[in-house]
Amino acid sequence: MFQLPVEVGEPKIKSGHKSTHDVSGIIGVSGEMTGTIVLSMPSDAASSIVTLLAGMEFDVDSADFADAVGELVNMISGNAKAEFQRRDVSISCPSVVIGSGHTIAVPTGVIPMKILLIDDSKTMRNIQKSVLKQLGYTEIEEACDGQDALSKVGAFQPDLCLVDWNMPVMDGLTFVKNFRQNDKTTPLIMVTTEAEKSRVIEAIKAGVNNYVVKPFTPDLLSECIVAEGSCDLDHLLSLSTDAASIKCTLHVAPTDSIKGLDVVALEAFLTGRDVLARYIDRDALQRLIDEIIETPKQEHSMVVATGEKAINGASATYTLVDSVQEQFDALAKRQDAVKNEGSNSAPPPPDQDDANSVNFYDQMAFVVVQRGDPIAQKTEGSMGTDGSDVFGATITAQDGKANDDVIDNSIIVNENGLCTAAVSGVLTATPLKISISETLEIRGDVDFQTGRITFPGSVTVNGGVKDHFRICADHDITIHGLVECAKIESLKNITLTRGMAGKDTGTLHCAGDLTARYLESTIGIVIGNAHIQSEITNSSINVRGKLNAEQAVIRGGKVLVSKEAVVNSIGSPQGVETTIAIGVLEELEVELRAIDELSEKLQSQIKSMTTKKETYSASIAKPTASQIEEMMGMDFELQEYQSRLTQLSDARVVHQELLSNNTTQRLVVNKAIYAKSVLYLPGYRVEFKQDLVGESIIELGSVGQPSITFRGQTVPLSEHARVLTDETYLRVIEDAPAQKAAA
Repeated sequence: MFQLPVEVGEPKIKSGHKSTHDVSGIIGVSGEMTGTIVLSMPSDAASSIVTLLAGMEFDVDSADFADAVGELVNMISGNAKAEFQRRDVSISCPSVVIGSGHTIAVPTGVIPMKILLIDDSKTMRNIQKSVLKQLGYTEIEEACDGQDALSKVGAFQPDLCLVDWNMPVMDGLTFVKNFRQNDKTTPLIMVTTEAEKSRVIEAIKAGVNNYVVKPFTPDLLSECIVAEGSCDLDHLLSLSTDAASIKCTLHVAPTDSIKGLDVVALEAFLTGRDVLARYIDRDALQRLIDEIIETPKQEHSMVVATGEKAINGASATYTLVDSVQEQFDALAKRQDAVKNEGSNSAPPPPDQDDANSVNFYDQMAFVVVQRGDPIAQKTEGSMGTDGSDVFGATITAQDGKANDDVIDNSIIVNENGLCTAAVSGVLTATPLKISISETLEIRGDVDFQTGRITFPGSVTVNGGVKDHFRICADHDITIHGLVECAKIESLKNITLTRGMAGKDTGTLHCAGDLTARYLESTIGIVIGNAHIQSEITNSSINVRGKLNAEQAVIRGGKVLVSKEAVVNSIGSPQGVETTIAIGVLEELEVELRAIDELSEKLQSQIKSMTTKKETYSASIAKPTASQIEEMMGMDFELQEYQSRLTQLSDARVVHQELLSNNTTQRLVVNKAIYAKSVLYLPGYRVEFKQDLVGESIIELGSVGQPSITFRGQTVPLSEHARVLTDETYLRVIEDAPAQKAAA
């Protein structure tokens, strides 16, 4: 049922042989088209309307119907002064046009169609074709009678047919009846001179959708065609977009008919809703149409328009140079291998025949770089490009980030974007940070997880150092855990918070000061001072500075100290043989001995050459020229020997001064020196046969004699121990009285 509103308006009555009344604003059928009723005389209005609608099987006996017809008649009859109230009468009817009519408004949503013209008059077909082309319809087929039309329907598949009634072979009404047997939906418009009401009713019952009586105006025919081609796209179609309105999705509701629904109609619907034509995907529209044709009674959705995404600018990037990337790749391979072998067991030794084999001892689990090394290449960021949504609104793009915070002041970037190391250290490279630390911190132990470490900065190990591993650093080394049979080397200071148990082969070399809780079975050289808290046991330690071990015990092994040594005790009550040398500097002494040895050889050569020359000269009464030249050669050789001897003598003086300035022969023992302890002083060996319990200070006096201050009294050391002259370590006596006293 559709609502037929009945309302008063100014009647449009034309004088003449016919009165045309536009009832498009009076009789309306929602979703269909309205029409124009043309009557010969205004007085015929009531009977004509009643007759027409009665023929359409309306309930003409109802009060509402009668009132509505009365109002229409009064309006059509020219009763402009009559006042009527609006009423709604529910009726169901197709639109009807009888005779020539007045132009009505063209409905929106017109869809392009394929139209079949059926008329035996070539002239009439041309008129209709002209009207159709003006409306934009180009797919037009012609037929000269009903039978001809039926033969063309299958191939042409029309969306609309214009049918004449009176035609030879097969008339229009017969065509309509035959057509409707197979097609119930395609619109049929009867265009004929048959104006009788009975004819109209007969045609409508046969299946005609609209009725136009000749002669007609082009506008009237246009209205009817456009009306039949109209579609309620607003009801059938709907749009949705994503949050940014970049993608536009067209939704098609289920429909019983797809008459005229094509790409052009869908595109018109989109542009009518402000979707920019340049963003519409016509291929997608065609795919959507194909889906609808296949399953029209299902809902369909498809993305049919896509805007332009904003293209954000690329942020600055840092790409590691090949040499650095290769190191990180090797580390990744190493970590995988260690993980596969298990952290609790030693990985296998490297395969000597495999170039790709990993040496888990020697390969560090870090990338270490030196100052000036190339690290990465920086690619500058770019500006963004704004986008547009499907409606043309601008989508603002973001410019790329400079990412200057990816690197810090440990990296220098030149004008070409090359990043180089500003310092030496361990390189950390992640997508968010590239930096070089001058301090290497190991959270756990130095073992197969880390490999042996060689580092240009400082190293801190929170764990220990396992057997056969190594730490070599240009700066300080701090190890909080136990150092086992390992190698520790620093050009600065070493701190062993727990200590070192070297198992007789572990070594340490400290160019600065050493601080350790204890040293056991360790071989070490300390260029600076040594600070030992607990003990030095069975170790070979050479300290070229001072030894501060006032609470520590030296038990077993051998300790050499170039300067003053302060210890708690030497040896043990159990009589462990312990050796300590004070005021000695082995390296200089070795060089002094070499100088003395070379000097003796030169003196011997000088003596031999002098004797040879004297003998040769005495045997010649009058030397010949050649003999003179030979004696000149001997003189030259003697001069060379003498020059070298002088140089050695000067070098010896320098070494003696160095030895004197860098040694101090002073030992302070706070608790005891136990029996079987041996003390070396320059030129002396001191053997302790008995325990010497108590504080004692041992040193060489001004004349080079060893003395001891024990329990407040200073006496020759020989009173408490056996003192022997010994050349293991050289005496340096500069003044004559001292040399005489020593003799």
